Amino acid sequence: MKSLMSELLSESMGKKPKKGSWAVEVEAEFKTPFTSAIPEGWVAHNEPSLRGHGIEFVNKGPVEKEKLFQLLDELFAKREFLEEYIDSPRASIHVHQNIESWGFDELIKYMLLYYFIEPVLWRLAGEQRSGNIFCLDATRASNVISDLKLLFKKDWNGLHNAFDRIKYASLNFGCITKFGSLEYRQLEGTNNADRIKQWVNVLEKIKMFAFQFDTIQDVWKQICADNRGTIIAATGLVPTVHEQDMHYSFCFLFYNEYLNSLKKNNSYYHFEQKEIE
Repeated sequence: MKSLMSELLSESMGKKPKKGSWAVEVEAEFKTPFTSAIPEGWVAHNEPSLRGHGIEFVNKGPVEKEKLFQLLDELFAKREFLEEYIDSPRASIHVHQNIESWGFDELIKYMLLYYFIEPVLWRLAGEQRSGNIFCLDATRASNVISDLKLLFKKDWNGLHNAFDRIKYASLNFGCITKFGSLEYRQLEGTNNADRIKQWVNVLEKIKMFAFQFDTIQDVWKQICADNRGTIIAATGLVPTVHEQDMHYSFCFLFYNEYLNSLKKNNSYYHFEQKEIE
């Protein structure tokens, strides 16, 4: 019999898993109206947060990575992106990662690792998004730990009801019940498809690195023992940030609250010692 921990998220939520891994929302402002034909595979919406001739493009996803990259190339080849694009602080790129076929334990391992290196991802996301109230990191967004408790308990109704409170976190895990995805909100607007491709590739590498660990305890041991380079290097990024920039304290709370949810929180760990006691 399959254990609760290995149960697929789609099964736990009573959903049929969707195919495909990635979807993206591209917000953009242009000097003139967008008159080119919308490429196949995309839909366009008005976005109230944008000014002037602003549009949000959403791919009909989720799709596999190679298909997403093709769709991005086709969209950004349009004249407006090449000639009329405005570098606006109001525009951003939201990437959705379909997790319905993940196991619950895989999700928890991934999120712990993601939160640890979130400061590095901010460096990649662009200065325009730093401190933006619509994509706050784990240490600035309100009620993140409280809302994570809903996730740890698999309180899907509670998590769904908390969506409006979670949706402006840089990692919007409220989308798990709404779309079956994790939403990454911090990448700044761009008309360079390669930047989005790099972002997706980094997120994919975090997943691959997290999934190689057998348990969340193994992930935590790696975080405690990390020499400020191993985990970051696994994403393909250069490990240049200092140890104090990493989210050790938040990850400590995450890990222990998760253990509390399992009623197995019998020990505590000290970052200074960098080892499990």
